[in-house]
Amino acid sequence: LMTYCANDVIATHRVLCKLFPMYLSRFPHPVSLAGVLELGLTYLPVNSNWNQYIKDCDETYSDLDGEAKLILSQLAEQACQLLHNEEYKKHLWFWDQDWHVRNLALKKKVTKKVKNKNESKISIATDIQTANGDTQDESSEYKQLQNKFKDLIEMKSLLPVRTPHLPGYPAWYTKLCPKLSSLDWGAGPQLISTGMQIAPKLLSLTWKSMPLHYVQGHGWGMLVPFKTDIELDNSEDVPLEQLVLHCQNVQS
Repeated sequence: LMTYCANDVIATHRVLCKLFPMYLSRFPHPVSLAGVLELGLTYLPVNSNWNQYIKDCDETYSDLDGEAKLILSQLAEQACQLLHNEEYKKHLWFWDQDWHVRNLALKKKVTKKVKNKNESKISIATDIQTANGDTQDESSEYKQLQNKFKDLIEMKSLLPVRTPHLPGYPAWYTKLCPKLSSLDWGAGPQLISTGMQIAPKLLSLTWKSMPLHYVQGHGWGMLVPFKTDIELDNSEDVPLEQLVLHCQNVQS
C-alpha cells in the first residue's frame, strides 16, 4: 500500500510539472489559480440536504447578482456625467464608448386639439359640481396648477408621435435600459450585468496598474502609451496625455 501511494504521488508530481507551467502561461493572474483551488474544496451533498443546498445556492446567487447590478447601475449613471464638456475624451476607460446622443426633435407647428363630445360632457359635469360647491377646492387648486404649467402643457402638441429611446443620453447607456414598451420595464439601466464588456470599464479595472481595454478579435488587454503588435482602429482617440500621466503616477 505504501508503494502504491508513493508511486501515485510521483505520477501526480510528474503530470503537475508538465501542466502547471502551461496553466500559468494561459492564466497568469493569481485570481484564476485561487479560483481553481477554491473549487477543489467544494463538496456536493448526496443525501436529503440536496434540495436545501440548491435553494441556498440560488438565494445566495440572487443576492450577490442583485447587489452587483445595483452597483453597476449607479456607476453607469455617474458615467453619463462625462458627456458634459466631452469629458469622456479624457477618460482612460470610456473614451472608446459610443457617446452619440439622440435629441428630441419637436414639431414646428402647434396643432390644435379638438375636443370630442365626451370631453365636453366631462367639462360640463365638472362645472356643475363646482357650481354646487362639491369640488370647489379641488377645482381652484387644479386651475392654479394649470396656469402655472400652462406653457409646458401647450408644448405637448410639439412632441413627435414616436419619441426616441431616452433622448439626451449616450448610446452606450441606452442599450442598458429597457424600452417603455417592454413588459419588464424598469427605470434606469436594468439590463446591465457583470458579463457585459461595459462592466470592467465601469469598475475602472486595471492589469498591472494599467487600464483594461477590449479589442475585437483579441479580447481584453491593457492600454499602454506605446505601439504594440495589436493595432487599434481608433488609436487617434486614445487620451494619450492622460495615459502618460497615469503611467507616471503608477511609477512614482
